[in-house]
Amino acid sequence: MALPNFEQNLKKYAKLLVATGVNVSKGHTVVLSIDVDQAPLARLISEAAYELGAKKVIINWADDTLARLDYTHQDLETLKDVPDYKIAEMNYLIENGASRISVRSSNPDALAGIDSDTIAETQKARSIAMRPMMEATQANKVSWLVAAAAGEKWAEKVFPDLETTEEQVDALWNAIFEAVHL
Repeated sequence: MALPNFEQNLKKYAKLLVATGVNVSKGHTVVLSIDVDQAPLARLISEAAYELGAKKVIINWADDTLARLDYTHQDLETLKDVPDYKIAEMNYLIENGASRISVRSSNPDALAGIDSDTIAETQKARSIAMRPMMEATQANKVSWLVAAAAGEKWAEKVFPDLETTEEQVDALWNAIFEAVHL
């Protein structure tokens, strides 16, 4: 990173997400869904949550390459299947008032070329299975937020005129930091 004060700003961003974004307090459970390329940010978010008294931080890693492999190699019924343990986990998180933080930096073209009907049917099945979480979220029974992080492919899309990947990622991080008035 060539961005000045990047590490300091990333730490401030993590604190902003947990303190203001979902208002973590003593005894809180936090579920963080984040792309694997954002491991440093995941660590900072976890650290900030624990500093505010979180009792547990659960990380759910996302990976565009693995998601594409699933869509490429699994049949539709397998893709649509939501295992009972996932539903039990969702119910546990709702019952315990777990806050949800989702940090996205994914490649906008990660699923390009995958049948759109397959994606839609898969998302619909998962949405139906996870309806109680959506309802709890909409009823403000759990705190939640979706935040951005700068991934290389996304930065390349947003800043195609910059010469290097590093410049593109730095520019996107800078835009994110400015957008949240860091």
